[in-house]
Amino acid sequence: MKILLDILHPADVHQFKNLVWEMQKKGHIVKITSRKKDVANGLLDAYGFEYVNISNPGKNFMGMVWEFFYRGFRLYKIGRKFRPDIMIGSGGITIAPIGRLLGVLTIIFSNTEVVPISNFMSHPLATYVCTPTCYTKPVGRHHVSYKGYHELAYLHPNQFKPDKEVLKLVGLKDSQIFFLLRFVSWNTIDHIGKHGLHDKDDIVRFLSQRGRVLITSEVPLSEELKKYSLDLPLGKLHHLMAFATMVIGESSTMSSESAILGVPAIYISTNWRGYTNELEREYGLVYNFDSQEKAMPTIKALLDDKDLKLNFQKKRRQMLNDKIDVTDWMVKFIEEKVRGKQN
Repeated sequence: MKILLDILHPADVHQFKNLVWEMQKKGHIVKITSRKKDVANGLLDAYGFEYVNISNPGKNFMGMVWEFFYRGFRLYKIGRKFRPDIMIGSGGITIAPIGRLLGVLTIIFSNTEVVPISNFMSHPLATYVCTPTCYTKPVGRHHVSYKGYHELAYLHPNQFKPDKEVLKLVGLKDSQIFFLLRFVSWNTIDHIGKHGLHDKDDIVRFLSQRGRVLITSEVPLSEELKKYSLDLPLGKLHHLMAFATMVIGESSTMSSESAILGVPAIYISTNWRGYTNELEREYGLVYNFDSQEKAMPTIKALLDDKDLKLNFQKKRRQMLNDKIDVTDWMVKFIEEKVRGKQN
């Protein structure tokens, strides 16, 4: 089988890395196209993947429009030469129309309801749109649901074992209280008109009185916050996250990752997600807030909980009992659909 995998975001690298390795073990050929978004290409390098970078993110609306057409043109040329049996990706804004043009079976793995333009342009053109069961929007007859989250493709216990040695890389001791903060750039389609933390300096000052603060950010940090910037080899963040006291920030993906690992996640954003809502409603692993002020009482209450880690690991076990190993599911689903088309 020949698979064309399109990477649009660093999270896509994590989501599909185990799938790629598993497919390669089975003798399938995987070609990866990428996008120079944040650290996406750096992660591909860190994991030893060969890939072709075919676009850079547009810096404004017109830049996004230009990138859409340019990326589509590049992908079409690669697809015609490679002749894949299947095209896969997350979101699918490029692979869905190009897959339809090429007449190739196309599977989108989608978990974001709040990108109506992207979903409108991609979902109807895909062969299948696969979403977690918590996805809240209608998709159509080609909709396939699975009992999991994207993050369970790489953070399920079958796929990931945290390495405590990572603490030494950032000068932390075992059981030391520390917080991971994530700031986003707010310049992607799903972020237009949205906002999160409004006073980053204030929340950092508060948390630094309770433990060590480490920041990962898509945007340049102020002079006040630069000393908290996290310096960690690519591919090691989830190992560090697994031992954090709390993860706080504007990223729904990082909030979900934290929850999957059994670490309290405080998601501060007006950009809601079905999966973060479910992780709060069903398991109490994420706390969703639309403002920094609303989040502070919960942060303070959690820090006063002497059994915080124990309680959240118990919640994690309940979640894992309900959900699946998503990489295992993806492998079986893709092989089944390609065999069905070939027969």
